[in-house]
Parts: sequence; C-alpha cells; structure tokens
Amino acid sequence: MPNRTSLIRRLAELRSSYTGETDSSVLPAISQGGQLLDPDERAQLLSTLAHNWVTRALGENSLPPLPARIRQAVLPDATTRDQRELESGILAAAGRAVNYLHLRRPADLLRPARVFRMVRSLPGDLVLHIEPPALAPLMLELMPRITADDVLGLPGLRARLHRRHVELYLVDTDPQATVLISNVSYRQWLAAMAFLDAAPLDGRQLDIFTDPCALTPQEATAITAGRRDSAELDVLSALLRRIRLTGDALWSSVRVENDQVHLDWAGGATTPTVATGLIHPVVGLPGDEFDLSRDANDITIHDHSTDTVLRLTRTHTPQASVLLDVATLDSRWDAYDRVLTRELPHSLHIIHGTPTATPVVPLSTAGGERLQ
Repeated sequence: MPNRTSLIRRLAELRSSYTGETDSSVLPAISQGGQLLDPDERAQLLSTLAHNWVTRALGENSLPPLPARIRQAVLPDATTRDQRELESGILAAAGRAVNYLHLRRPADLLRPARVFRMVRSLPGDLVLHIEPPALAPLMLELMPRITADDVLGLPGLRARLHRRHVELYLVDTDPQATVLISNVSYRQWLAAMAFLDAAPLDGRQLDIFTDPCALTPQEATAITAGRRDSAELDVLSALLRRIRLTGDALWSSVRVENDQVHLDWAGGATTPTVATGLIHPVVGLPGDEFDLSRDANDITIHDHSTDTVLRLTRTHTPQASVLLDVATLDSRWDAYDRVLTRELPHSLHIIHGTPTATPVVPLSTAGGERLQ
C-alpha cells in the first residue's frame, strides 16, 4: 500500500488534470480531504484507483459504488441545488462569451478564446480563475436586464466587489449560492465595465452591486417559470468543476440543446480522453452507470443516474450561440482596450462597479474595501 504522501501526490495530479489547479492549491485540498476519511474509506479509495474500470464505458460497473463522501474528499461537487443553478448559469454564459473573444479584432476563429484557466472546487462554493479578457463578455452575458416581456442574463445574479476578487451570488438563495472570480485587478474590472457601457443593451440593466439588491418581480416570475431550472443542472455544474479536462483547448463551450448537453472544444485533449475522464469512478461525473457510443467525431455519454445525455465534440470552429453586431462589438472592445492602456488616477471612488467623475476619495468597492 502506498504511503500517505505518495497517495496525496497521486490524487493531486489526478484532480489537477480536471481543474487546472497548481500544487500550491491542490496539495493542501487533497491533504485536508484525506483527513476526513477513515482507514476503511482510504482503503476503498485505493482499491478503486487500482481497479480496471474500463467496463464502465460499456454500461457495466464492476466496482462497488464509491460513496459520495469519498468522492467529495477528492473533488467536491456542489452540495445544493441553488449552487448548481448558479454554476450552470455561469457555464452557459461562458459558452456564449467565446463568441465575443473570437470576434475581438483581428477576428480569428483559430486563436485561443479560453474563458477558464483554473477552477478550485469547494463543497460550499467555487473559485474561478479566468483569462483576463473573458471577464468582460462573461459579465455582459450574466448581467440581469429587464425587457418588456423577458429577463435577459441570469435572474437573481448579484455581485460584490472585494480587494482582489469578484463575488457572484444569487440574491434569493439561503444559504447563498456563491462563486468567486479570483485575481481581478482594479484595471481589469474597470475595463470590463467599460465594455458593458460602450453600447446600449437591450432592456433595463439592474444595479447588481447595491447590497442588498432585492429580487425584482420580473426576476421572480422568470425564476418561477424555470429560467434557472434545468434537468441538466447536475451535469452542467459538474462539468464546470471539471472544465480543464479538455486540456489546452483553444476554446470550449457548453450548451443545452434538444434535451442534450453539448460540450464542444477545439484542440486540446481528444474526444476519447475526455469521455473516459468523465466516467472515472473517483473524479469523473457523479453516477455509477454510463453508456458510451461513438458517431463520427462525436462521443455520446448517457448517464443513467440522472438520465442525462452528454454529447462531446472536438472541432475546429465554434458553433455561434448568439448573433453579434460586429460594429457594436468593436466599440465595446475599443472601450475595453482604452481602459487597459490609459494612465489611471491614483485614487478613484467605485460606485456600483463604475468610477465617479471626480476621484477625490480612496479607491473602494461597493463593500467598502480598498481595491488595488
């Protein structure tokens, strides 16, 4: 039996292949998770790692189901429905953000258009490290906006600005569903807000930075109508927590279409590599019975535990999920670039994510903290 140090290292390498985490974050996480397991549970974990589980790809699980407690100790999944709603909404918005990144001048469908660099899974919430330019289109797609007959964006989404990160949460949940976007600098945040403000948006944009900012009647109606609800919530949340399994893909996009979850990406890991990774008995998708089928370049995974169908496609060009006006988009990226390149005052007052015209007080966030 391997010693504890070698087991931690092995599990850390396995988990980081799904999350992109570095040793400084993944090793302590695995060590802390392992302390929650008793000797019998650690023995069961080792037995599962040593077992040949390839028959899972053909719908047969020759292993005893691994208890959720053990899986959570290695790679936690969201533990509440509210948390899964938030994470699935963010993943869907990230898939749409890819289109904005592709069309940033000079437009090029083959250059990297990644949103996520790393994810850190915690049982109660999730920490995202994203590529800096992706913050702007991600927030544009997430920002709730009220139109005459609909709510655009993610209903109930609110944000708190902190010193070095942005906290996204659902205002109507208790305990509050939360996702943190880490390592967001002052300049990056102002550039993202300039991107949003550079051209008119459909509908009335909510002030999501005022705390508390109660749920509007229109949002409540949209939520009741199922705008945040989906039969695929579990698999979407689980995919976000494993989004780096596609390796160094140029881009990746997840969407729900015709009652199927579609994961598309370009470059990076092969389709069989991703498919087998998703049915891994320790760090793969929750569930114990899967059927895999292949059609040309696609692999379809049927998860019998949730009756969810996941279609994997490794491709070369994105499937556009939104129609974008190029001139408007150019004006947004121009505004974004101007903020990134101009000299900023040493102190600005941030009100709801936007600097005031007269910078006379120390730089602060909506939560009252200094933002460097």
